[in-house]
Amino acid sequence: MAPESSDAGELPLSASASYKLRVLLVDDDRAVLMIMKMLLDNCGHTVAVARNGVEAIAMVRDFMPQVIITDWTMPVMDGIEFCKTLRRNPAWRNIYVFMMTSQESTDRLVEAFEAGANDYLTKPVNPKVLGARLSAGQRVVQLQEELEYERQQLHKLSSELAASNKRFSNWRSLMC
Repeated sequence: MAPESSDAGELPLSASASYKLRVLLVDDDRAVLMIMKMLLDNCGHTVAVARNGVEAIAMVRDFMPQVIITDWTMPVMDGIEFCKTLRRNPAWRNIYVFMMTSQESTDRLVEAFEAGANDYLTKPVNPKVLGARLSAGQRVVQLQEELEYERQQLHKLSSELAASNKRFSNWRSLMC
């Protein structure tokens, strides 16, 4: 099912004017992939596509997406198994995952979240809803990256302080 929209070729400005992302789209429906890719490309995001979960896992290693938008129902490996496999790798824990489904039942949504999805989109995807949810995901991704940078800076500072303390201790032992 293709995304529904009156403005078929564009996401809302809030999604296109902000932080640019590496997005992996995973769906076995070529039409959905083409339309979603066009919407995301038009916003300046870098987009890669995969046709099932197995292909997507192989792509994650090289592409390292910040966001994944995956269909639930696919051959070879469905969205739920893909999400579970993704979450088993600690290096991929910060990837923001949207699960697309044509069924919005409470049990299905709970299953998607329990598998590791961060959010969901119902098919057919409405570009305005995609834009709003992508903006929320962008904020999370950006905050995670800022926290990681600050963690690295603290680690670097801690190492420098440890080296300074060691030099000071060596100098002090020579003086006494």
